[in-house]
Amino acid sequence: MPDILSASSGSGVDSDSASVARRVALQGARTVDALIDLIPGDFVECLRGPLRGISATTSKLVSARATLVKWRQHHAAGTMPSHLFRQKPEVQLTSNFGSTDDASQHRLALESAHSEYLKTTLENAIKAKADDVLFLEAALEPERLFNELKPFIAVQGSHLLATRKVPLITYTDKGAFKEVKFIEDALLAQQCRNVMADSIAYAFRIISIVESHAAVESVKQERKRDLKKAADVEMADSSRPGPSIQSMVDRAVAAKLKTVEAKKGKKKDTKKKASTSTQVARRPPKATKGAEQKKGKPKPKTKPKTTAKPDKGKGKAKGK
Repeated sequence: MPDILSASSGSGVDSDSASVARRVALQGARTVDALIDLIPGDFVECLRGPLRGISATTSKLVSARATLVKWRQHHAAGTMPSHLFRQKPEVQLTSNFGSTDDASQHRLALESAHSEYLKTTLENAIKAKADDVLFLEAALEPERLFNELKPFIAVQGSHLLATRKVPLITYTDKGAFKEVKFIEDALLAQQCRNVMADSIAYAFRIISIVESHAAVESVKQERKRDLKKAADVEMADSSRPGPSIQSMVDRAVAAKLKTVEAKKGKKKDTKKKASTSTQVARRPPKATKGAEQKKGKPKPKTKPKTTAKPDKGKGKAKGK
Protein backbone atom coordinates (compact mmCIF):
# COMPACT_ATOMS: atom_id res chain seq x y z
CA MET A 1 0.00 0.00 0.00
CA PRO A 2 1.26 3.50 -0.75
CA ASP A 3 2.24 5.77 2.11
CA ILE A 4 0.20 8.95 2.13
CA LEU A 5 2.98 10.75 4.01
CA SER A 6 5.59 10.03 1.33
CA ALA A 7 6.65 12.79 -1.04
CA SER A 8 5.58 10.78 -4.07
CA SER A 9 1.92 10.70 -3.02
CA GLY A 10 0.10 13.73 -4.32
CA SER A 11 1.20 17.33 -4.35
CA GLY A 12 1.15 18.01 -0.59
CA VAL A 13 -1.14 19.93 1.69
CA ASP A 14 -3.45 22.65 0.46
CA SER A 15 -2.48 26.30 0.66
CA ASP A 16 -2.72 28.25 3.91
CA SER A 17 -5.93 29.97 2.84
CA ALA A 18 -7.64 26.61 2.20
CA SER A 19 -6.45 25.27 5.55
CA VAL A 20 -7.76 28.36 7.34
CA ALA A 21 -11.13 28.01 5.61
CA ARG A 22 -11.44 24.40 6.74
CA ARG A 23 -10.61 25.22 10.34
CA VAL A 24 -13.03 28.14 10.39
CA ALA A 25 -15.75 25.73 9.26
CA LEU A 26 -14.84 23.45 12.18
CA GLN A 27 -15.46 26.32 14.61
CA GLY A 28 -19.09 26.38 13.52
CA ALA A 29 -19.71 22.91 14.97
CA ARG A 30 -21.49 23.03 18.36
CA THR A 31 -21.61 19.29 19.09
CA VAL A 32 -19.23 16.37 18.65
CA ASP A 33 -21.49 14.69 16.09
CA ALA A 34 -21.77 17.93 14.11
CA LEU A 35 -17.98 18.18 13.94
CA ILE A 36 -17.61 14.56 12.82
CA ASP A 37 -20.05 15.27 10.00
CA LEU A 38 -17.65 17.97 8.69
CA ILE A 39 -14.85 15.44 8.13
CA PRO A 40 -14.48 14.21 4.51
CA GLY A 41 -16.80 11.28 3.98
CA ASP A 42 -14.09 8.68 3.28
CA PHE A 43 -12.61 9.25 6.75
CA VAL A 44 -15.72 9.72 8.88
CA GLU A 45 -16.16 6.15 10.09
CA CYS A 46 -12.49 5.50 10.76
CA LEU A 47 -12.23 8.63 12.93
CA ARG A 48 -15.63 8.47 14.65
CA GLY A 49 -14.48 6.07 17.39
CA PRO A 50 -11.17 7.80 18.23
CA LEU A 51 -12.76 11.25 18.29
CA ARG A 52 -15.54 10.09 20.60
CA GLY A 53 -12.85 8.58 22.80
CA ILE A 54 -11.23 12.02 23.01
CA SER A 55 -14.62 13.44 23.97
CA ALA A 56 -15.01 10.86 26.76
CA THR A 57 -11.51 11.57 28.07
CA THR A 58 -12.25 15.29 28.13
CA SER A 59 -15.46 14.69 30.07
CA LYS A 60 -13.53 12.66 32.64
CA LEU A 61 -10.94 15.42 32.91
CA VAL A 62 -13.59 18.08 33.48
CA SER A 63 -15.24 15.98 36.19
CA ALA A 64 -11.90 15.22 37.87
CA ARG A 65 -10.94 18.89 37.91
CA ALA A 66 -14.27 19.87 39.48
CA THR A 67 -13.88 17.17 42.15
CA LEU A 68 -10.34 18.30 42.92
CA VAL A 69 -11.52 21.89 43.39
CA LYS A 70 -14.26 20.79 45.81
CA TRP A 71 -11.90 18.65 47.87
CA ARG A 72 -9.38 21.47 48.14
CA GLN A 73 -12.16 23.77 49.33
CA HIS A 74 -13.10 21.20 52.01
CA HIS A 75 -9.47 20.98 53.08
CA ALA A 76 -9.19 24.76 53.39
CA ALA A 77 -12.45 25.00 55.36
CA GLY A 78 -11.61 22.09 57.65
CA THR A 79 -14.58 20.01 56.50
CA MET A 80 -14.87 16.60 54.87
CA PRO A 81 -16.63 15.36 51.72
CA SER A 82 -19.67 13.28 52.61
CA HIS A 83 -18.30 10.05 51.09
CA LEU A 84 -15.04 10.32 53.06
CA PHE A 85 -16.50 11.34 56.42
CA ARG A 86 -16.65 8.75 59.19
CA GLN A 87 -18.24 9.11 62.61
CA LYS A 88 -16.02 9.31 65.66
CA PRO A 89 -15.72 5.90 67.38
CA GLU A 90 -17.31 5.60 70.80
CA VAL A 91 -15.74 3.42 73.50
CA GLN A 92 -18.07 2.11 76.16
CA LEU A 93 -16.65 2.68 79.65
CA THR A 94 -18.08 1.85 83.01
CA SER A 95 -19.76 4.63 84.93
CA ASN A 96 -17.16 4.47 87.67
CA PHE A 97 -14.17 4.84 85.36
CA GLY A 98 -15.94 7.09 82.85
CA SER A 99 -16.14 9.95 85.34
CA THR A 100 -12.42 9.99 86.07
CA ASP A 101 -9.73 12.21 84.55
CA ASP A 102 -8.04 9.24 82.92
CA ALA A 103 -11.21 8.45 80.98
CA SER A 104 -11.42 12.06 79.77
CA GLN A 105 -7.83 11.88 78.54
CA HIS A 106 -8.58 8.69 76.64
CA ARG A 107 -11.59 10.33 74.97
CA LEU A 108 -9.47 13.30 73.93
CA ALA A 109 -6.84 10.96 72.50
CA LEU A 110 -9.48 9.13 70.48
CA GLU A 111 -10.90 12.40 69.14
CA SER A 112 -7.43 13.63 68.20
CA ALA A 113 -6.60 10.37 66.42
CA HIS A 114 -9.93 10.45 64.57
CA SER A 115 -9.41 14.06 63.46
CA GLU A 116 -5.91 13.24 62.27
CA TYR A 117 -7.27 10.23 60.39
CA LEU A 118 -9.85 12.36 58.58
CA LYS A 119 -7.28 15.02 57.74
CA THR A 120 -4.78 12.47 56.40
CA THR A 121 -7.48 10.70 54.40
CA LEU A 122 -8.54 13.93 52.69
CA GLU A 123 -4.96 14.93 51.94
CA ASN A 124 -4.22 11.54 50.37
CA ALA A 125 -7.44 11.72 48.37
CA ILE A 126 -6.46 15.15 47.05
CA LYS A 127 -3.04 13.86 45.99
CA ALA A 128 -4.59 10.89 44.20
CA LYS A 129 -7.12 13.05 42.39
CA ALA A 130 -4.42 15.55 41.39
CA ASP A 131 -2.39 12.74 39.80
CA ASP A 132 -5.55 11.56 38.06
CA VAL A 133 -5.97 15.02 36.55
CA LEU A 134 -2.34 15.07 35.39
CA PHE A 135 -2.78 11.65 33.76
CA LEU A 136 -5.86 12.78 31.83
CA GLU A 137 -4.21 16.05 30.80
CA ALA A 138 -1.25 14.10 29.42
CA ALA A 139 -3.65 12.01 27.34
CA LEU A 140 -4.90 15.19 25.65
CA GLU A 141 -1.53 16.73 24.76
CA PRO A 142 -1.17 17.64 21.05
CA GLU A 143 1.58 15.13 20.26
CA ARG A 144 -0.32 12.34 22.00
CA LEU A 145 -3.51 13.18 20.13
CA PHE A 146 -1.77 13.29 16.76
CA ASN A 147 -0.05 9.96 17.32
CA GLU A 148 -3.38 8.45 18.33
CA LEU A 149 -5.23 9.62 15.20
CA LYS A 150 -2.38 9.17 12.71
CA PRO A 151 -2.61 5.34 12.32
CA PHE A 152 -6.34 5.44 11.53
CA ILE A 153 -5.86 8.09 8.85
CA ALA A 154 -2.78 6.40 7.38
CA VAL A 155 -4.43 2.99 7.06
CA GLN A 156 -7.61 4.42 5.54
CA GLY A 157 -5.68 6.72 3.18
CA SER A 158 -3.41 3.94 1.93
CA HIS A 159 -6.42 1.73 1.32
CA LEU A 160 -8.16 4.48 -0.66
CA LEU A 161 -5.09 5.25 -2.77
CA ALA A 162 -4.60 1.58 -3.60
CA THR A 163 -8.21 0.88 -4.55
CA ARG A 164 -9.31 4.12 -6.15
CA LYS A 165 -6.83 4.75 -8.91
CA VAL A 166 -7.71 7.01 -11.80
CA PRO A 167 -7.05 6.36 -15.52
CA LEU A 168 -4.23 8.11 -17.36
CA ILE A 169 -5.01 8.00 -21.08
CA THR A 170 -2.34 8.69 -23.72
CA TYR A 171 -2.84 9.52 -27.40
CA THR A 172 -0.72 9.40 -30.51
CA ASP A 173 0.48 12.47 -32.36
CA LYS A 174 -2.49 12.13 -34.65
CA GLY A 175 -4.91 12.14 -31.69
CA ALA A 176 -5.74 8.48 -31.75
CA PHE A 177 -6.07 6.46 -28.57
CA LYS A 178 -2.77 4.89 -27.60
CA GLU A 179 -3.07 3.33 -24.11
CA VAL A 180 -4.48 3.78 -20.62
CA LYS A 181 -2.72 3.43 -17.30
CA PHE A 182 -4.21 3.57 -13.80
CA ILE A 183 -2.32 5.73 -11.37
CA GLU A 184 -2.88 7.10 -7.90
CA ASP A 185 -5.44 9.87 -7.61
CA ALA A 186 -3.51 13.04 -6.87
CA LEU A 187 -6.60 14.81 -5.48
CA LEU A 188 -7.35 11.88 -3.17
CA ALA A 189 -3.75 11.85 -1.95
CA GLN A 190 -3.99 15.58 -1.28
CA GLN A 191 -7.23 15.03 0.66
CA CYS A 192 -5.54 12.36 2.79
CA ARG A 193 -2.74 14.75 3.63
CA ASN A 194 -5.24 17.49 4.50
CA VAL A 195 -7.12 15.18 6.87
CA MET A 196 -3.84 14.22 8.50
CA ALA A 197 -2.95 17.88 8.98
CA ASP A 198 -6.43 18.79 10.27
CA SER A 199 -6.68 15.83 12.66
CA ILE A 200 -5.26 17.82 15.55
CA ALA A 201 -7.80 20.57 14.80
CA TYR A 202 -10.60 18.01 15.07
CA ALA A 203 -9.32 16.95 18.49
CA PHE A 204 -8.91 20.51 19.77
CA ARG A 205 -12.41 21.47 18.65
CA ILE A 206 -13.91 18.45 20.41
CA ILE A 207 -12.09 19.37 23.62
CA SER A 208 -13.43 22.93 23.38
CA ILE A 209 -17.01 21.71 22.78
CA VAL A 210 -16.98 19.39 25.80
CA GLU A 211 -15.42 22.00 28.09
CA SER A 212 -17.87 24.71 27.01
CA HIS A 213 -20.87 22.43 27.60
CA ALA A 214 -19.50 21.53 31.04
CA ALA A 215 -19.02 25.21 31.90
CA VAL A 216 -22.61 26.04 30.91
CA GLU A 217 -23.94 23.14 32.99
CA SER A 218 -21.84 24.24 35.96
CA VAL A 219 -23.32 27.74 35.79
CA LYS A 220 -26.85 26.28 35.68
CA GLN A 221 -26.19 24.12 38.74
CA GLU A 222 -24.71 27.09 40.60
CA ARG A 223 -27.80 29.17 39.87
CA LYS A 224 -30.06 26.36 41.09
CA ARG A 225 -28.11 26.16 44.34
CA ASP A 226 -28.34 29.93 44.81
CA LEU A 227 -32.10 29.85 44.20
CA LYS A 228 -32.50 27.02 46.67
CA LYS A 229 -30.55 28.88 49.33
CA ALA A 230 -32.59 32.03 48.74
CA ALA A 231 -35.82 30.04 48.97
CA ASP A 232 -34.70 28.38 52.20
CA VAL A 233 -33.84 31.76 53.73
CA GLU A 234 -37.18 33.20 52.64
CA MET A 235 -39.07 30.25 54.09
CA ALA A 236 -37.20 30.56 57.37
CA ASP A 237 -37.95 34.29 57.58
CA SER A 238 -41.63 33.84 56.78
CA SER A 239 -42.16 31.01 59.25
CA ARG A 240 -40.25 32.59 62.11
CA PRO A 241 -42.94 34.93 63.57
CA GLY A 242 -45.94 32.73 62.84
CA PRO A 243 -46.99 29.30 64.06
CA SER A 244 -45.04 26.21 63.23
CA ILE A 245 -45.81 24.23 60.11
CA GLN A 246 -46.95 21.25 62.18
CA SER A 247 -49.52 23.32 64.06
CA MET A 248 -50.82 24.77 60.80
CA VAL A 249 -51.18 21.28 59.37
CA ASP A 250 -52.99 20.08 62.50
CA ARG A 251 -55.45 22.97 62.33
CA ALA A 252 -56.15 22.39 58.67
CA VAL A 253 -56.77 18.68 59.27
CA ALA A 254 -59.08 19.40 62.21
CA ALA A 255 -61.09 21.90 60.17
CA LYS A 256 -61.39 19.43 57.31
CA LEU A 257 -62.62 16.70 59.66
CA LYS A 258 -65.27 19.01 61.08
CA THR A 259 -66.61 19.82 57.63
CA VAL A 260 -66.67 16.12 56.71
CA GLU A 261 -68.55 15.22 59.90
CA ALA A 262 -71.05 18.05 59.33
CA LYS A 263 -71.71 16.81 55.80
CA LYS A 264 -72.27 13.28 57.10
CA GLY A 265 -74.82 14.59 59.68
CA LYS A 266 -76.71 16.49 57.00
CA LYS A 267 -76.87 13.40 54.81
CA LYS A 268 -78.34 11.34 57.67
CA ASP A 269 -81.06 13.97 58.37
CA THR A 270 -82.03 14.16 54.72
CA LYS A 271 -82.27 10.36 54.55
CA LYS A 272 -84.60 10.26 57.60
CA LYS A 273 -86.85 12.97 56.16
CA ALA A 274 -86.97 11.20 52.82
CA SER A 275 -87.95 7.88 54.46
CA THR A 276 -90.77 9.43 56.52
CA SER A 277 -92.11 11.31 53.50
CA THR A 278 -92.21 8.13 51.42
CA GLN A 279 -94.04 6.26 54.16
CA VAL A 280 -96.64 9.03 54.43
CA ALA A 281 -97.04 9.05 50.69
CA ARG A 282 -97.71 5.31 50.62
CA ARG A 283 -100.52 5.45 53.26
CA PRO A 284 -104.03 6.27 51.93
CA PRO A 285 -105.54 9.48 53.28
CA LYS A 286 -108.21 9.22 55.97
CA ALA A 287 -111.72 9.84 54.69
CA THR A 288 -113.88 12.44 56.50
CA LYS A 289 -117.65 12.69 56.61
CA GLY A 290 -117.73 15.84 54.58
CA ALA A 291 -115.56 14.27 51.97
CA GLU A 292 -117.75 11.19 51.76
CA GLN A 293 -120.86 13.30 51.26
CA LYS A 294 -119.15 15.34 48.59
CA LYS A 295 -118.14 12.21 46.76
CA GLY A 296 -121.82 11.05 46.75
CA LYS A 297 -121.40 7.93 48.79
CA PRO A 298 -124.78 6.55 50.11
CA LYS A 299 -125.54 7.06 53.74
CA PRO A 300 -125.73 3.95 55.82
CA LYS A 301 -129.35 2.73 56.31
CA THR A 302 -130.72 3.09 59.82
CA LYS A 303 -133.10 0.49 61.17
CA PRO A 304 -136.64 1.87 61.88
CA LYS A 305 -137.73 2.01 65.40
CA THR A 306 -140.20 -0.77 66.23
CA THR A 307 -143.03 -0.36 68.79
CA ALA A 308 -144.23 -3.26 70.75
CA LYS A 309 -147.70 -4.38 69.52
CA PRO A 310 -150.08 -6.14 71.89
CA ASP A 311 -150.38 -9.79 71.34
CA LYS A 312 -153.90 -10.52 70.23
CA GLY A 313 -153.88 -14.09 71.31
CA LYS A 314 -152.62 -13.34 74.73
CA GLY A 315 -155.17 -10.62 75.27
CA LYS A 316 -158.06 -12.87 74.51
CA ALA A 317 -156.76 -15.48 76.82
CA LYS A 318 -156.64 -12.99 79.62
CA GLY A 319 -160.18 -11.90 78.93
CA LYS A 320 -161.40 -15.38 79.15
